Amino acid sequence: MESKRLVLATVLSVVVLFLYYSFFAPKPVKKEKAPAPKSIAEKTVPQKKKEVVLDENPKEIKEEAIVEADVLGAKREDVKVETNLFRATFDNKGAILKEFILKNYKDDKGQLLNLVPVDAKSRGGMPFSVAEFDPNRELDAHKINNSIFQVVKRGEDEGGKKIVEFLFSSSQTGIKVVKKFTFYPNSYAIGTEFKFYLNGQEIKEVPILFGPGLENNVDRKNRVMLQKIKLSAYNGVDIENFDLLKVKGESVEGGVEVAKGSFSGSQSDLQWFALHNTYFAAIFKSSNLKRVSYMINKFKKRVVEEKKEVEKKYHSVYVAAFNPTLIYLGPKDEGILKRTGELNGLMNLNEIVDYGFMSPIARILLKGINFVYKTILGSSNYGWAIILFTIFLKLILFPLTYSSSVSMAKMQAVQPKIKAIQKRYKGAKKDINQRQEMQKEVMALYKKEKINPAGGCLPVLLQIPILWAFFRMLSISITVRHEPWILWIKDLSIKDPLYVLPILMCLTQIATQKMNPSSANTQGPTKNMMYIMPIFITFMVMNFASGLNLYWVTSNLLQMVQQKIINKKVYSDVKEEQKQKKLEKRKKNKKNNTGV
Repeated sequence: MESKRLVLATVLSVVVLFLYYSFFAPKPVKKEKAPAPKSIAEKTVPQKKKEVVLDENPKEIKEEAIVEADVLGAKREDVKVETNLFRATFDNKGAILKEFILKNYKDDKGQLLNLVPVDAKSRGGMPFSVAEFDPNRELDAHKINNSIFQVVKRGEDEGGKKIVEFLFSSSQTGIKVVKKFTFYPNSYAIGTEFKFYLNGQEIKEVPILFGPGLENNVDRKNRVMLQKIKLSAYNGVDIENFDLLKVKGESVEGGVEVAKGSFSGSQSDLQWFALHNTYFAAIFKSSNLKRVSYMINKFKKRVVEEKKEVEKKYHSVYVAAFNPTLIYLGPKDEGILKRTGELNGLMNLNEIVDYGFMSPIARILLKGINFVYKTILGSSNYGWAIILFTIFLKLILFPLTYSSSVSMAKMQAVQPKIKAIQKRYKGAKKDINQRQEMQKEVMALYKKEKINPAGGCLPVLLQIPILWAFFRMLSISITVRHEPWILWIKDLSIKDPLYVLPILMCLTQIATQKMNPSSANTQGPTKNMMYIMPIFITFMVMNFASGLNLYWVTSNLLQMVQQKIINKKVYSDVKEEQKQKKLEKRKKNKKNNTGV
């Protein structure tokens, strides 16, 4: 009985922890930095400028009159550069990034993924423009952003790399700007050079803008566990994380909340910083990087969902990098990030992929599944890779789970003997001496039968970290994103659209519990819990990644096979023992009768 209560308490604890960390707990990070105090992040009340979206249905900001450069022949045009990994489009008005399309990734509508939001211009700013919310006092950022740059280099191949270079020069204002971008094969890293001059003198610390976010066409309805966009930075010791969306701002006209400030390392200068969401990142390396400026616009917008008009919250997040020399725009793939970091002197870059406190286990699971997927299945089907890896995992853990399950089964088999002992000590509840004697007899019985009273809890305890690590890994790893299995499962990183896997998970969980012989003697509330808990857990996880439910169903089926083997072995031994005792009793009775 004590074992049953311990198992039940363990399961309930798992459920509570699962609910808490899924819906209420803050995202686990290595070092979470709360909205910074004044010395680190100083909020400023925003002024009403043209770049701030004031309408709840933002419309494209009216273009300023184009300022013609003094450079001869400079006319507005798009400049495109293409590598084997992406296609970038620049607008020479302001020399800004207009489009950045990844060739190996698609958005949730099946289109090639563009890391520049399509409505970026209407939301207040374009990537690689000069940040107007944190202006350099010596330069007119607004004028630079609305000026036509001459295209000096157009991305022609130069010894294996491609260079795009823009130049703006005005004799009237004395301003000269050079923006140079170097693209490398097989790399998402872009070499950058931003030079600003005023009357022949170079101006330092000019903020380069990136925002208002990453990705387009995200299916937020089915991707229920998406991480919010956040800022992370490496200070030479560890990674600090700053939750931009928690920063309180000031309300301005039109119901828009705007917050501005800066983020700096707590221990030393920052070696690099990243603006990233669940699957993609913009990472900046700068020389003498002491701080990162930011601006967040929060606003509400009415949209139509399922033929109903609803009001939803939106946000635009901008960061400003000072003197960036390298910019990474691409996926949060740990392998790609690690190689990029090693080649460009960016330490611990892959650790922006954070699976929480179960990261070590999650990374082992991911490596195992990827090995099966690539080596055994030839990169054919990620769903079958999860199934095969679950089988391998079950085989590895079989000696532990088997011995524990056998211990639990033996404990159930000796229940009649335990009840007989308890019957002899009827006054144990009131008499402490009797209770101690009874416990000694029970423990002696356990020792004789080679039973570990707590051993039956091990299978449940083993499942907790593995299940949680699977949950985090399947929700965060980009290698699972858009990977199909069969028929209706088109993406293992989102929920099962037909809820077939969650229902199967529930049924197999109930069947596994019913196969446990102890369930036959379970009565009252405990028996009801045998049905209530699987149903409750099903409703809790039904909208989680279908890959998680696939792992769970596979694990349950394997557990059923294991339980059948255990039942056959343990209870056949018990029956054989009872048979031998009956034979001995008959012989003894026969002998006594003969003697009479």
